[in-house]
Amino acid sequence: MVEARRISVCVFIFFVIALILLFYPGVSSAEGDCLVRLEHKNTAAEISPGEISTESVVKRSIIAESFLRANHKLRKEEAWEYASYVMESSKLFGIDPFLIASLIIKESTVKRNARSKYAYGLMQINWKVHKKGLRSAFNQIKSLKDLMEPRNNIMAGTYIFSWYMKSSNYDVKKALARYLGKNGKKYISKVLGVYNKMGNSYKLAKVKGNKENAES
Repeated sequence: MVEARRISVCVFIFFVIALILLFYPGVSSAEGDCLVRLEHKNTAAEISPGEISTESVVKRSIIAESFLRANHKLRKEEAWEYASYVMESSKLFGIDPFLIASLIIKESTVKRNARSKYAYGLMQINWKVHKKGLRSAFNQIKSLKDLMEPRNNIMAGTYIFSWYMKSSNYDVKKALARYLGKNGKKYISKVLGVYNKMGNSYKLAKVKGNKENAES
């Protein structure tokens, strides 16, 4: 009787552990596979002209200017185009556009064809790790070639970072460390430094705008 009870307890414990492993991906599982569990947004959406506010235009301008300072070979049209993708991704995934732009500057120096050993594009995405999750989330991203397109790359990078923010309980430093793949203090400091500069530029622009409105 006691032996039978022990066997039942062991079977129950084994069953519980199996369920945990099945439904709760641990650290050892590929983080890219976890992305499919993120609530899917309408990744094909565009920001319509009617939804573009003065605030968005100012932020987009600051981002474009920051891109041009980071990469002197970048054309103004490209900087403005990439900034529009940042604003679009920000709206879709709820990430501060200045934070997205700061990641782009740090990761690739705003070079669309940037490649490292494992990472690709403006936001230096590890295709091998994340391709399953990205293919599931984006109809327009099915291959590495698709990922290299600026809009797709910024969308994908923002999507990945939004998952890291969510899984890090919205701790920006922890999310940045996960995006990097390790706890790099210099990396985090650099990204946040660029982010703060853009934030300060935006505050100054708002003050200037309010002053001009008051005088008019």
